[in-house]
Amino acid sequence: MPTVGDFKNIKRWDNGNRVTVIVGDLLQGIHYSFDGSKDKREVSLVYCDEKCKKINLVTFVQPSQEVFLKQMKLVFSRATQREARAAEIVLQMSPPYFQWMSMAGLSVQRTPRTLELIDVTLYFALGVTQQIKHLLSCPRPYEYSSCLQPMIQTPGHGALPSGHSTEAHLVALLLSALQPSNASLKMQLLYFAKRVADNRVVAGVHFPIDSAAGYVLAQTIMDFILAHASTSSKAIAGRRFEVSEELEGKDFDQTNWVTTDNKEYPIEPHPSKLLRQLWDEAVEEMKR
Repeated sequence: MPTVGDFKNIKRWDNGNRVTVIVGDLLQGIHYSFDGSKDKREVSLVYCDEKCKKINLVTFVQPSQEVFLKQMKLVFSRATQREARAAEIVLQMSPPYFQWMSMAGLSVQRTPRTLELIDVTLYFALGVTQQIKHLLSCPRPYEYSSCLQPMIQTPGHGALPSGHSTEAHLVALLLSALQPSNASLKMQLLYFAKRVADNRVVAGVHFPIDSAAGYVLAQTIMDFILAHASTSSKAIAGRRFEVSEELEGKDFDQTNWVTTDNKEYPIEPHPSKLLRQLWDEAVEEMKR
């Protein structure tokens, strides 16, 4: 019989409720700063660590209307790929678990804790992404031209950062961190993540800069997860997303869009023994 008050009882809980508890742990200390006093709105993801030290994890500078209009040319040019990519675009409307499982050799029977760790990461990322979308309030492509006619229903929230790009890149970085010696897997996962992000542009529901912002956010969240999964303090690189004049009309790639403030911030994460245990179990699964 389970003992009353024993925290180990959570092992008996179902997956969804354990995920909710761990995500709650991760949200401790997270908040958002908003600066609308400048020409361009700035939104920062801020973390107040165990010692009440505030750290700007990442700052997003709202692109101007002119930048989005330049990006529309790229969105229209990608529409020619819709027929060729239609099947995968529809398949990727929801998180593509089966493709991740295929690439990384995951299964419900062999790697249940790794799949649970992916759930934790995605649910945490969802909450963070939606808050930043709300504060930046960037329109979708169809709102700039009725001629675009997206091939799937446009989601009912803001465009930047792209949630699909954030999720796909985040899972790529997560699975790569669980198998750090497998360079081939990392390359394949990042290629697939970019494909997922690109497909949202082809479908007509995102701009390329939305995908770029999602990639920057994914890197930030991955650093944050790693810090919480560690048993000691970790340094996190502060990041900033701002579209330079050089990049305004360019497509997304995974090399030109990531900027840091050239500082690393040591943080003392709020304790999350459940996440650390889940991480360690996922690492062991991936060694089998």
